[in-house]
Amino acid sequence: MKDDPTDSSAAFNTGNMLRVHSRNIEAEAALRAATRIDPAFAEAWYNLGNLLDDQGRSEAALDCLRKSVKAAPDYADAIFNLALLLQRRNEYAEAAIYWRRFLTIDGKSEWATRARRSMKLCEMTTNDRERHR
Repeated sequence: MKDDPTDSSAAFNTGNMLRVHSRNIEAEAALRAATRIDPAFAEAWYNLGNLLDDQGRSEAALDCLRKSVKAAPDYADAIFNLALLLQRRNEYAEAAIYWRRFLTIDGKSEWATRARRSMKLCEMTTNDRERHR
């Protein structure tokens, strides 16, 4: 990254390496650099979102995962993690939308069973909330 501050891939790779070594502050800076250099770098937004989520910074993580999905609308891993984070935040109606979207993209993967269960839970919870209004 220091050799070429305009190389988003180098910043991304540096961020990933730093994260593996639990150097999270530096990893965050490198991943942010990658997204600043290339705002459409879906994988960098995804990794940054996961890093922030692991630190309990769910609002910032949510923003990054949304940017990842916006940059790559069929990025199944980002959609899965976005749905999961929304569900953990009790944002069930929106989570159900992303679970459904994940299943249209990756309905046969090993994660599809979990996505189906989560989607049903989110839909039931949303329906229960609407009935009790």
